[in-house]
Amino acid sequence: MAFWPIAWRSYSKDCYVEAFKQDGHYEVGPTDFSLETGYEKVALYLDTQGVPMHMARQLSNGIWVSKLGKSWDILHQTEKGVEGTTYGSAVVVMRRPIQ
Repeated sequence: MAFWPIAWRSYSKDCYVEAFKQDGHYEVGPTDFSLETGYEKVALYLDTQGVPMHMARQLSNGIWVSKLGKSWDILHQTEKGVEGTTYGSAVVVMRRPIQ
């Protein structure tokens, strides 16, 4: 997102979920990070206090992609590939029908 798509902004799970709902038409789905035919998915990573730390996007082949810093994109086999103290844990999965 090049701009924040909703009127309010906070470092909270609810704020990030609402932004993806309004801007990307994503819906919170069951906590299933596996590839699901007909859907695009994003994962929201939270720290131990529930503060958003990272987002990842699932590609059409089931691999996850993450942006690290200003120029690095990495691929990881599962949503757990970047979990840890820096990026938190994948807690929320959102999906939308493939456009």
